[in-house]
This record gives sequence, C-alpha cells and structure tokens, in this order.
Amino acid sequence: MQKKCAYCGKIGDLTKEHIIPNFLCKKHPKQNFGYSQKADRYITWQAVIKDVCGDCNNGPLSELDEYGEEFYTKNKCYRNFTSRKNIGLFYDYETLLRWFLKITYNCIRAHKQNLPDILFQAVPFIIDGKKIKQFRSEIYIEVIKDYILKGDDWKSVPEEIQKLGRLPAEFFRIGAMNYSNIDISNFISRYIVINSYFFYIFIFPINFDVSDEKKLLRTFKEKIGQAAKLNPKNKHINFKVSKRDSLQAYEEQGNTELDKWRNHRMSVEGSYFVK
Repeated sequence: MQKKCAYCGKIGDLTKEHIIPNFLCKKHPKQNFGYSQKADRYITWQAVIKDVCGDCNNGPLSELDEYGEEFYTKNKCYRNFTSRKNIGLFYDYETLLRWFLKITYNCIRAHKQNLPDILFQAVPFIIDGKKIKQFRSEIYIEVIKDYILKGDDWKSVPEEIQKLGRLPAEFFRIGAMNYSNIDISNFISRYIVINSYFFYIFIFPINFDVSDEKKLLRTFKEKIGQAAKLNPKNKHINFKVSKRDSLQAYEEQGNTELDKWRNHRMSVEGSYFVK
C-alpha cells in the first residue's frame, strides 16, 4: 500500500531521508557509531526515515542540505576550541531556520514523538520558504570548548583521548529542551549540535502568551548564559566561545549512558574500557 509524503502529502513511492544530513555522516564517519535509545545499545548506524517522496527529497530538501553544507564549510563547524576566543558566524536566517526545522521534523517523526501543531503548520515554510504568520522564531548559537584532561582523568579515558590530552567536542545531537513546570507541547524548543557548535531553536505560535515566552527564554538564558542570539535581519554575528566545555555539556548524558558503554566494551574486548 502506497503512503503519502510527510512533506507534500502526495501518495506514491517514498524514499529514505537522513535524520543527520548525509554530508555530515560522510565528513565524520566516526559519528555513525553511538548509543541508540531504540536498540538500547551502542551500534554503528545512520538514522533515516522512509516517508518522503522523491520530488521533495531530491528537490527542496536536498537544496536545504546543500545550504547546510555551505554553512558548515564557511563557518568551519569542524573546528575545536580550547580557549574563549572571539569568532564569527555567517548565516542566512530564513534558510538556516528552514534547514533546522527540516532536521527537527525528521527527528521527531523518526522517534515517533508527538508532533507539535506548530511544526506541522511550518512544513510549507520548510519546503518553499513561503512566509507564514503562524509563528515567531528565535535561534541562538553557543560554541563550547574541549575539556582539557587533568588529574585522574588520564586513567579513565581511551588511549586516543589520552594522546589528545583533551575531550574533543565532536558529536552530533538533536533533541528537545525540557523545562520543569512548563508545557512544551504547544511550542518548539530544540537543540541541534554539530561538533562544538550548539544551536538552540525556539518556535512559538503567534497566539502564544508573550509573558510565558519571556519567562521561558529567561529560564533558557539562565541555564545557557553564553548563547548569542541570531538577528534575522543580519547575515553575520561575532561572539565569544562559551565558558562551558565538552565535559560540562555532556556530563548528564555521559552519566546516563556510562553503563551502556561499559557493557559494550565488555562484549567487544572482554574488559572495561572505562573503569
């Protein structure tokens, strides 16, 4: 039975769309190995979803990934940082927002999560950049440093990390930002991480309570105080590398997945890699 495309709604044969854009997987093949919540173990994989027609996949979605690759290359999003230097970011706000929303939309569908109405309403904007008045958006950028090893760190990390002397911020992550006592079902609050570059995306319905919006953004800024806001009218921003480092950024996730990692190393080598 043929199904309809998640973007244009046409019925027909569907193709595979990458959750993490394919150019990133090719440039960073090591990132294809990681912990899968669905499999509940560490595996080598590329997350895809097969619900997009060829016209959308090879047309507007491919064009957005082309912009994403241009953005990645121009801003050297493969870089690592060890100090709080001043850096710049070049962007086209509308195209960047469309690319981030495409990634977000793909990720939520792939994980079979509840799809916020506002994201579904934004699909025409993703496809053709059609101006819609149903939402307000904000994008923030934070660039983190590599964590420099010290003390007992050397005893508990892989040899390749010991050689570097630091824990490199080389991860791809997509997910939701959750807030206590705030219902996140009627707006979008997501992060997209490309190595050291952390992007935070907010989409609010046009009828979303402004006081609640300000409260939420204030809570975000208290937590991620080093993030810089992108101005939709500008094409470039200068800002400083964050005080946060890769250990601080991933400490919660690392603690959650540590036992899974130990089990993986035990099955592969017969001994713990991290003690």
